[in-house]
Amino acid sequence: MSDRDALLAAILANPDEDTPRLMYADWLDEHGDPARAEFVRVQCELARLEDAEADLPESFGTSCAGGGQPWPVCWLPHYTEDRLALLNKQSELLNAHSDEWRKGLPKYADNSHTNSALRFRRGFVGHVMVSLGPLVKGAAALWKNHPVESIRLERPGGEARLKLSKCKPLAAVRKLELRENGYERDLLVPFANCEYLSNVRKLDLGYAELGGSAVAALEAARMRPLDFHLGVFALTEGAFTALLHSPFVLRLRRFRPYRLPEWGPAVIASAHLPDLRLLDLSSNRAGDAGVRALTKSNWLNQLVTLDLSYSNLTDEACDTLAAWPGLASIRSLNLGDNHEITGRGVAALLKSKHLKPIHLGLRWTACGDAGAKALAKWPGLANLIDLDLSYAQVADAGVLAFAGSSRWRDIRYLKLSGSAKIDEAASAKLRARVGGRKIDIWGY
Repeated sequence: MSDRDALLAAILANPDEDTPRLMYADWLDEHGDPARAEFVRVQCELARLEDAEADLPESFGTSCAGGGQPWPVCWLPHYTEDRLALLNKQSELLNAHSDEWRKGLPKYADNSHTNSALRFRRGFVGHVMVSLGPLVKGAAALWKNHPVESIRLERPGGEARLKLSKCKPLAAVRKLELRENGYERDLLVPFANCEYLSNVRKLDLGYAELGGSAVAALEAARMRPLDFHLGVFALTEGAFTALLHSPFVLRLRRFRPYRLPEWGPAVIASAHLPDLRLLDLSSNRAGDAGVRALTKSNWLNQLVTLDLSYSNLTDEACDTLAAWPGLASIRSLNLGDNHEITGRGVAALLKSKHLKPIHLGLRWTACGDAGAKALAKWPGLANLIDLDLSYAQVADAGVLAFAGSSRWRDIRYLKLSGSAKIDEAASAKLRARVGGRKIDIWGY
């Protein structure tokens, strides 16, 4: 076996480790392939940064360049200049070499013409979109040359599911996506029963409906995901409760339920989820009662991200959150698209001794000038990186309050788009106040 083959074998045998990949990068440098060597190092560093921020929302934790796709990188609030340089270098290298570097994939997985279908991670193809039939028939070929860790399955039904129990290469899968609509409710059962999928850390079921047997299979599965996304609209309260009180969720860090009924927040609050760091309840219509239930939980006291956008909240929810000790650990709080949250509620929230976010979302609320003035005086403004007040009814008085604030420090992105007609003089004062920082106050 050549040195190159030995290094590749070590990467394939230890897919979660960076050390073999970095050793391979050194070998590439020594054998006349500096571009590929640099790409491996760049992507390993980007993956390290993404993993460190995995409990923050996607705008903080992932690149909108698609995790390795060769299209231009866009700016996001949490990105430092060093990180932007890495992202730009990644795109530059992929634009020049992606066709070459994806070689070795079986034909059923070589679908890079679709942006969402093939992505690189840590120097190799890391994500593919495949149909279940060809995968179980020729699974070994997928992992022959690339340490693929993420799979999105198309057409996962049919007799191919019966072969999952014998498909040993699936042990390399860390992320499994089954996102298409229209699945039969018990389609998931063979996947939950497959011992080779026990290493899955992220299970994304999208909006697929789950039946009782699928829920029971998950309860008994060996799988212990860190990240779980599912549609709840077809589940009964009893089935959802059983799932959230089963060993399946023992390691759960990030939970994204979709279409949660009114009883959902109380069920989540009752579950033993001591490792949960991200709870995304956006578009779930939790309401003020749901927020009250969450804040009474004995376990939801270490959240890093709480997304309550599109949740039919009023100022009462702000009052409840302000009094909640669990707010102290939250770094990203999104209350956007709750039209009945007013400046009064925002001001009440800001008075909380527990509130210490780096990202605060108030998009499409009735925050207005009253809320903007309270934000401008708030000591916590010094810690904010991202403040979203787009379409939040902020006008001249609110903009001038920000322009005169003594609390500015680290904020990189202030969104005021579309809030109201802003006088050019007020806009100019704010731009002068924030200097070269990113600021979005277009569209007046």
